[in-house]
Amino acid sequence: MSDSAQENFNVKQVIALTAIVTIICTVLALHYYGYLNHVSPQDGLTIEDFRLVTSGDGEVLRSQPSDYAAECVDGLLVVHGTRHNALSGVLLDGNNRMLGCDREQTLPSAPLPE
Repeated sequence: MSDSAQENFNVKQVIALTAIVTIICTVLALHYYGYLNHVSPQDGLTIEDFRLVTSGDGEVLRSQPSDYAAECVDGLLVVHGTRHNALSGVLLDGNNRMLGCDREQTLPSAPLPE
């Protein structure tokens, strides 16, 4: 090979190696600063079980508020943890179907037990 062909080949190798090293360094920097989120199987596990209590069940309810709050977001009932700011999820029924909601429709409030 001539010197110019060898030099041209070396330049291509250097450019390719520089691109690969740049991509690796970028991914490592994003991971270090927390911009990459890795999903683990534990992220989708059940955090808390909820049950439906009707007003005629005669169950004793505690007046202390729960550690969770629910709100209607884009037509779905989303539950947020009040102690852990990052903890939130969609409420599912027994068949793993998402519970829907309507912001404009409100239910009458049931009286609290004494």
